[in-house]
Amino acid sequence: RIEELEYYQVCTDILEVHLEHKDGPWCQQRMNLLAPTQRFDLLLNAAKHGLKRAWIPSLKLHRLHVIASRLHWPGRVQQSLFEESGERAEKIARAKREVNQKLGRFKVRSGMTLYLSEMYRDPSWGYEICDIREKFCF
Repeated sequence: RIEELEYYQVCTDILEVHLEHKDGPWCQQRMNLLAPTQRFDLLLNAAKHGLKRAWIPSLKLHRLHVIASRLHWPGRVQQSLFEESGERAEKIARAKREVNQKLGRFKVRSGMTLYLSEMYRDPSWGYEICDIREKFCF
């Protein structure tokens, strides 16, 4: 979750997508980003790319993990010469963060991360959803 990168004030330059297919193999893809970031749009594009490459369409998906690795402190990173300006993305992230700080976590979310009511109501998913900081899922 990108909110956690912001909360802990770190950036990542590697995003990994791990998929477990039901009655099939584990597949993983590793995306190296141009520069360390915590920008939603860049990480979303990397995650989509990894998902497309790791997913086997003929098999049912059983489990998905998205992992940000090789974390960096924001002030200690080499900027990319090729990354377009993220002013708009930064403004959106700031507005989302401010609303959520005022009204509660996840009041404003990206349309790509909307609440999945069927999943959240199902008690069997309770141990898998880590929406609480400092909570560890096993």
